[in-house]
Amino acid sequence: MRRHSLLFILGMILDKGAAAVFMAALAFALGVGGEADTYFVVVAAPLLLAALLGDSFMVVGLRTIAAEDPRHGLNADLVAYGAACLGLWGLMAGCAAPLVVVLAPGKEAAWHARAAGLQVLSSALLPLLLTGHVLAAILIGRGRAAAGILRSAMVNVAGAVQALALVALGRCDAEGLVETALAGAALVDVFLLVMAHRHARPWPGGTVTGRTLAASLRGLALVAGGNLPHNLILVVERAAASLAGEGAISAIAMARSVAPLVGALPAAIAAGQFTGAMASAAEGGERRPPPAGAMIYPALVVGLPVLMVLLAANQDIVAILFQRGRFTLEDSRAVSGLLLLFYLASGYFLLSTPLMKWLQLAGHDRFNVGSGMAAAILHAGLALWWARIGGPGGIVLAYAAATTAQTALVVAKAARVQGAAALALPLPSLLAAAAVSGLAGLVVAADGLLAPGVPRAMATAAAVLVTYALAGRLLRLPGFTALRTFFRAP
Repeated sequence: MRRHSLLFILGMILDKGAAAVFMAALAFALGVGGEADTYFVVVAAPLLLAALLGDSFMVVGLRTIAAEDPRHGLNADLVAYGAACLGLWGLMAGCAAPLVVVLAPGKEAAWHARAAGLQVLSSALLPLLLTGHVLAAILIGRGRAAAGILRSAMVNVAGAVQALALVALGRCDAEGLVETALAGAALVDVFLLVMAHRHARPWPGGTVTGRTLAASLRGLALVAGGNLPHNLILVVERAAASLAGEGAISAIAMARSVAPLVGALPAAIAAGQFTGAMASAAEGGERRPPPAGAMIYPALVVGLPVLMVLLAANQDIVAILFQRGRFTLEDSRAVSGLLLLFYLASGYFLLSTPLMKWLQLAGHDRFNVGSGMAAAILHAGLALWWARIGGPGGIVLAYAAATTAQTALVVAKAARVQGAAALALPLPSLLAAAAVSGLAGLVVAADGLLAPGVPRAMATAAAVLVTYALAGRLLRLPGFTALRTFFRAP
């Protein structure tokens, strides 16, 4: 479990770093406006479907290996997965024109006509990304976790390098960025295919019958259903943003690219625990999930100081990442304002993601689907309503409200399943340490003697982290001991 978590943390660092480089290149070349809006709209559907089906196959495939049932092997999972992939790819390419109207109803007819052509091109991302998910699951199941876990990071690194090349060549537009994404996904697929061939083992294929195929489809639908609501929220968010004026889609997307950093480390730890438990079961080891408290305690200990750093150094972080080229000071202020509103959803980033992984391990897929759909419906109503009242800020507030409601449902469910005592955490002490460190960061960030940008952001981060560590010791927080124990666990 420790090895998987460390790999996920490494993958997260590479993934987020490469994504930041890509977004910086996009902001430099396009700024906040219509061309950036076009790119974010046409990649929304293939990325959503790839995330849904890819994560589903990772869970279903590893569950199949762990089940050791000779009648139901991976062949049925692959057939079901392939049929879903090809069907959705054909549907997305064939219905590109109405799809872009649904995704961006506030845009004009000429914009929709151009975006429809790009939507057909970007739809090819779906089979390329899903092939990578299949190969990653197979590699993890065969004991080659590193290549499988780092797949997403490799895709983003390849995309970032190519995006920088486009900027250098002066061809960084929506078409070029889509082509870059396609090339990056294809390169990673080739690498993973070579790795899977090198580490071939006897294939637990099983027989493909109507019964095994139906079981695979049910498993894929259940797991995908748990991930569907959050991805639907992103689609609704962009549709609502198209009603808020030109540039609103790209402004929210750029703010959203920074906001999940609050939960990046917690999500990496939880994903490592999840994959480690699934891989252990696939290899014949312990099949019970870890305690729910063990999934969220490390998340809070490492996530709270990250949140304080991002809050205190908000404007400097946005300026460092984006403020160059066509991305103006006004754009920077708009994005940093949206980012502050995104942090109202910190409970979701810090608590829901680890606990939903735990519920998935415990077999509560239906609850994840139900709670997520309730949040998605609430978000859709609020976002379309508040977009006309508060513009982009209203859309972000709708996201914070919906995800906070979902977090409350998830925490209550985990407490009912395992007992409230299992979730007993030193929350007052943790929040006190975080608040003190946040105040220290704000004092440093407001110091007029420090130059804005990188120097001030680094000084702010150092003040937060040092103060958090000292406050944790004074309050006798067990957080650092818990993390050491977690990373030393087998």
